[in-house]
Amino acid sequence: MEHRPRLLAPASVPLVIGVTSHRNIPAREVDLVRRRVREFLAQLQRDFPALPLVVLSALAEGGDQLVAEEALALGARLIAPLPLPRELYVEDFHHAATRDRFDALAARARVIELPLLPDSNPRGIDNPGPQRDRQYGRAGVFIARHCHLLLAIWDGKASTRLGGTAQEAEFFLSGVMPGLTERRRGAVITCWAAATSGCARPTPGWTRRARRCCSRPSSTPARSPQARPSCSAWS
Repeated sequence: MEHRPRLLAPASVPLVIGVTSHRNIPAREVDLVRRRVREFLAQLQRDFPALPLVVLSALAEGGDQLVAEEALALGARLIAPLPLPRELYVEDFHHAATRDRFDALAARARVIELPLLPDSNPRGIDNPGPQRDRQYGRAGVFIARHCHLLLAIWDGKASTRLGGTAQEAEFFLSGVMPGLTERRRGAVITCWAAATSGCARPTPGWTRRARRCCSRPSSTPARSPQARPSCSAWS
């Protein structure tokens, strides 16, 4: 009897979306941001129907939880890299309601507690300080390094806060997070931006893409010149 080689079903390669966001999205803007996130994820499903969506979110207060909720509603898989052991991480949540949302989302996610950096120790991360900040930076680096697209809900302002939204977006594009990483040799930043009515679309061949949603008034100082209120753009 002739033996024919067994054909294997093609593996499903996921499209991985990383999330970085401010915690304090103004209440009047939450519905608008949520709608834009929902539209963005749904558009990805239409554009890439053969690729299952995976969302990387640390499930922090604000946009992290918002994106995770919308991703799960669309059937995406959720992975939650935590910067700190879970019992310490929830201490940084300011409201009981957001702690409850964290618990509910974590129950539906694959949770990864990131290990401590070599120069950190359990006592050093117990309280706010440089070691704890560096763990947040590490989570941002992990998300940026393991996603194809980075969805940044950001006010457009530069920041020196280690591991913050501005630094994570910069690391995704350039490989630099001051105080934690050094520049990757040959790194290049290329930016595309457009108004809401005509946002640029991703095209095959781009290797670094960041989707930014701006939610601050145009009078906010020190804004990136490419960020406009309620605007989403590709970088």
